[in-house]
Parts: sequence; structure tokens; C-alpha cells
Amino acid sequence: MNGAEYAVVGSTRGAHIIALDDGDPHQLFRLDGAVNGSQHVHRDYHTYKDYLYTVADQGFSSLQIFDLSELPNKITTVYDSTYPIVNAHNIFIDTTSGHLYSCLGGLSIGGNRVSNDISIFDLSNPEKPELLLRDTEIPWWNFAGVHDVYVRNDTAYLNTQFDGLVVADFSDLNDPKLLGRLTIYPESGYNHSGWLHESGEFYAMADETHGTRIKIVDVRDFDNMEVIALFGSETTDFSIVHNLLFKGDSLYVSYYADGAYVYDLSDRENPKLVAFYDTNELIPDSARYDGCWGIYPFLPSKRIIASDRQNGLFIFQLLEDQDVKTFDFFSIESNLIDREFFVNVDGPLDRSYDFHLYNYSGQEVGYSLLDIGRNRIDLSSIFANGIYFAQMSDGYQKQVFKVVKGEWSTY
Repeated sequence: MNGAEYAVVGSTRGAHIIALDDGDPHQLFRLDGAVNGSQHVHRDYHTYKDYLYTVADQGFSSLQIFDLSELPNKITTVYDSTYPIVNAHNIFIDTTSGHLYSCLGGLSIGGNRVSNDISIFDLSNPEKPELLLRDTEIPWWNFAGVHDVYVRNDTAYLNTQFDGLVVADFSDLNDPKLLGRLTIYPESGYNHSGWLHESGEFYAMADETHGTRIKIVDVRDFDNMEVIALFGSETTDFSIVHNLLFKGDSLYVSYYADGAYVYDLSDRENPKLVAFYDTNELIPDSARYDGCWGIYPFLPSKRIIASDRQNGLFIFQLLEDQDVKTFDFFSIESNLIDREFFVNVDGPLDRSYDFHLYNYSGQEVGYSLLDIGRNRIDLSSIFANGIYFAQMSDGYQKQVFKVVKGEWSTY
């Protein structure tokens, strides 16, 4: 905005506007939520034109709209009311139609708060949203609720919790159409969020259920949608995805306790891990929803920002920009390690290969030369359970895997 880059970071207090450009990221403004405190942990933000739209889903939290056009000098509050949105878990803005979609929470109707699965608002006047449609007015609506939604050109991909994926056409709000449903698919759970690839042919989807992986769904035929790829960090039996989004063929993922991940989806049926950064020292377990909650790769500088519940804002740059690709000389037999570790090497015979193991602090704790084929790495000298980083190299390129030492399935 105005040639500068900013991050919006949520907290129990509200929204924090962070200036990113001068080499020393710092808070410019704190925009307090209508309600705040330790129990107010779920907030969502979207920008449209020069405005920031904010919601929270605990209490009577309101819809807030802030005019950002005069950054970095000031921010003006132009709307803060519990009408029409009392609270919401997520919002999404379809910029092609200027419609805001609100998911879960409550609306103010006739002076009363009523529950809301999905509702649509007109932003023709960005400072005064107008309610156009809500779920009770949709004849075919019979779902438990919508956790999140992705919308492009009035076609909405609705992540409907335990009811799977629903695709709907909202181009005619007087006659919304159900286009397709995907209710049975591998590793199904609580359908949390998703993002459509720019081609419109496939959709990345995350179930917020411990131990389930990311799904790539072929959506070219809404009557016959199917999962064509399953992949993820697989660090432990309890790894869990939070949010994910596409930029080109790269899929950016906030992966809770596993941190921030980037995958190459140029071959949609064979995703490749490009990069990751562990934003905390937490180990996934069956009850934890901590760690990296959000990731954003759309800054003009191509920097990536991510937010972690425990450790705040992170700013990344991919070393090779968007052209980073993985290679397939190395593979590991498991991300869970104990007394030994197996690395497979399948590369040119005229190169030498080596293995380095680093702890979370970046200290090297293991080294070995590798042969072509299956290699056993002895870990008997490493006593501490925890997160480690295994780096393999052929002298020209490096490949890194995150691994966990210990019996984490008992957590």
C-alpha cells in the first residue's frame, strides 16, 4: 500500500499493523477489537480496496472496517457494529463481485442474534456492508455449518466441517445452485479450509483433524470430484494442518506445531516439499492447536510472512525465489526416528553423498558418508528426544527433512 508493505497480525487484543520495509519490522498501530482478552483467540482479516475487514468469533465482537488509505500516517475506523455481523469465525471477499462471505458465528436479525452458517454481503459501498443472503434462505441448505470458504467469480468452495466439501454457484442470489459435494474421501475429518489453484482444476483442502494429511481434489467435474493426492509433514501421528493457499504452483501451508511449509504442485498428483521452517519447538499431540496459524506469500517483494501463536510474526525469503524445486536423490524411510535412521540414495555414481543431523538450535549432532542404496545411520550417541533436521547433500544440492526422535505416539 502506497509502495510500502505491512503485515496484519491478530492477537487477543485485536489487530496489529506491522511495518515491514525498513529492515526493522515494528508495530505502527494496534487496532483493538470490540472485545478482547485471553479468551478471544480467533480473529480473521481480509483487505478489499483500501479497507481492512476484521471479525472475531467469541462474544459480541462486531464487524470492524478500517480505512488504510493514509498509511503509514493514520488508520481511520469507518465501521464498528454488531449489525449485521455479531461475530464470525472466518470471512472471505470475492473481489470480482465485491461480495463478503461470513462463516459461522451470528447475525443481528430483527434485533436478535441468530446463528449463521454462511451469509453474503454486498460491498458496493465498502464502508456499509449490506446483507444479501443467508443460509436459511437457501432452499437446498442442510449442512452443519461452514468453517471457511474460498470464492472466485461467485463460485464458492465451502468447507463444511464434517459434511465435507460443497461447491455452490452464487451468481444469482435469487436462485443459488448446488453444483457438487464431496463427502467421502481418504482421511476425512473436520473439513477446515481450502484454496483453489489458479487453473480452477484442483483444490487444496485441509482437514483440521490430527493425523490427517493435505488433500488435492480434482474439481474439473463437480459431479465427480475426487482426491488425487495426499501429503503432508508426517512428522508425528498427530501432525495437523491449519490453513493453506496457492500462489502459482506453490502451496503455502501453516502447519500448526510443524511450522511453515511450501510445496511444489506443478505436478498436482506428486507434490514435492520445497521448503519449511519450524516456527516453534512444540511437538504435535492429540489435543494441541498451537504453533503456526497463518501464512501469506502475496507481498510484492515476494517475502513470505507467517504468524505463530507462541512466537509471533516471522518473515521469510525463499533463497531461489519461486523457482526453487526439489530433487529426488534422497529419501527417508520415516520422519519418526529412535535408535537408528535409514536414508536411501538414488543418484549419479560419480558423486559423493553425505548426511548431517542438526538439533533445533542448529548444532550438528551427527555426520555420515552415504553410499548408493540404503544407508543405516546410528543414533546411539544422541540421547535427547526432540526435533532434528536431517540434511543430505551431493556436493551440488541439498535436501532437508525434519525428523522427530522419540516415541511421540504416546503423547
